[in-house]
Amino acid sequence: GTAAWAAGCRPRAFSATSASPSATLAPLATMGTRAASPTPPAAASAPVATFARRGPGTPSPALPVDTHPSLERRERSFASRVLLASISPSQANRTASPAPRAASLPTLASPLATPARSEATARRLGPPPAWSGSPVVRAASTRPTAPTRGAASNESCIPCAPGQHQPLAGEEECLPCAAGSFSADVGLAACDPCPRGGYCEEAGAATRMVWEPCPAGSFNPANGSNSSAACELCPAGTASATRGAESSDTCAPCRPGTVTAEAGLSECERCAAGYYQNSNGAEACTRCKRGSFCPVGASLELPATCDPGTYANVTDDDGLPDCFDCPEGSSCPGGAAPLMQCAAGTIAPTERMEACDKCAGGTYQSVTGATGCRDCEPGHYCQEGAAAPLPCEAGTSSNATDLTAASECTDALPGHFATTGSTQQTA
Repeated sequence: GTAAWAAGCRPRAFSATSASPSATLAPLATMGTRAASPTPPAAASAPVATFARRGPGTPSPALPVDTHPSLERRERSFASRVLLASISPSQANRTASPAPRAASLPTLASPLATPARSEATARRLGPPPAWSGSPVVRAASTRPTAPTRGAASNESCIPCAPGQHQPLAGEEECLPCAAGSFSADVGLAACDPCPRGGYCEEAGAATRMVWEPCPAGSFNPANGSNSSAACELCPAGTASATRGAESSDTCAPCRPGTVTAEAGLSECERCAAGYYQNSNGAEACTRCKRGSFCPVGASLELPATCDPGTYANVTDDDGLPDCFDCPEGSSCPGGAAPLMQCAAGTIAPTERMEACDKCAGGTYQSVTGATGCRDCEPGHYCQEGAAAPLPCEAGTSSNATDLTAASECTDALPGHFATTGSTQQTA
C-alpha cells in the first residue's frame, strides 16, 4: 500500500505541468509547511486523515496508525532528484563553482508556483500556503584577479596594472616597465618612454612623476633615458640656467667680459680685475697691458690717467678708474700702473712716492715694502742700494757700521791675521 501511494503521488506532484524550474521548486515550498503527511490510501473505503494547520501553541495531533514520517522524507528526496535532473549542464557547472549559491540556482521572476493538484488532494490538504519569501537574487559575476587555467571566455583575461605592460597575446603575466619608461593606465601593450630633457631611473613606474630633469648646464635630446649619464654637458665657453633642457640651444655663449673655463656650468663668470675679454664664447680672460685699466668683468682695456704717486683702483666695477694715494713702502708711477711694493734695498718712507729710494751707502734693507734702511753690520760694508751687508775680506777687519766699500776695511798689522768678516785682527 505504501509503495503504491508513493508511486501514485509522484505523477500528481511532478507531472508534465511542472516542467518549468519554478514549478519544479513548488513542492519543496509546499512540503515545508505541511504539518504531517496524509494517510496513504490503502483501500478505496479507507478513511482519509486530515490535518488542520496549527498556529503557535497548538498541540500536534496524534498520527494515524498507517502514517509514517519517512514518507515525508522520501517525498523530499524524490523532489530533489527531479530538481537536479531539470537543471541544465551550464547551471550545474555554476553550482559546482565556488560562486555564491544564489547564482547557481535558476532565477525566479515570481513566487514559487503550486503544482497542479486533484480536487481530493485540495480537500485533504487545504489551500496552499501564501508565499512570503523574497525572490532569489542572482549574484553578480566578478572578473578574476589571478591567471585562470581553462578559462571559458576573455572575461578571465586580467588587464595589466599601471607600471606594467604585455606586448604579446596569450601570456600569463604582465611585464614591468623598464627603467626609462612608465605606464599610467591599465591594459597597455607598451610603456610610454620618459620625455626628453630628463631621465627615469625607476623600473615599473606607474606615473610620470618619477621623471627627473637634467640639471642646469646640461641637456638631453633623447626620449626614454634611464640615467643621469644621458644628460649632455654644455661645452666650455657656454652656460645654461635651464633645468630639463631638451637641446643644446639652451647653452648660450658667454658674452664679452665673461668666460666659462669648464663644461656644464649654469652661468658664466666675470673676468677678474686686471683682466678682460672682448669676444663671445671665450674660455679664458686676457691680462691687461701695462698702462691700461681693466675692472672686474672688463670687455676691453681702458686707459688710466692717475697722477704719479697715485694708483687706479682696479677693483672698481663701474669701468672708470678711481685714483688713490700710493701708500708707504710702495711706489706709484701713475697712469694705469698699479702700485708696487719697494724691492729689497729700496724704501718708500712716505706716501705718494712715484718711485722707491735706494738705501744709502753704509745701510741696507733685506725685506720688500720697507719704509727705512738698516745700518751696516760690523766686519761688513754696505754699498748703495744694498739688500744685505757684505763681509770684509780675509786679512782685513772693521768694527764700524757705516762702511760703504771693501777698501774701507782695515788691513791687519804684521804678525797678526784676520779672517773674513772679522771685526778685529788677531796676534
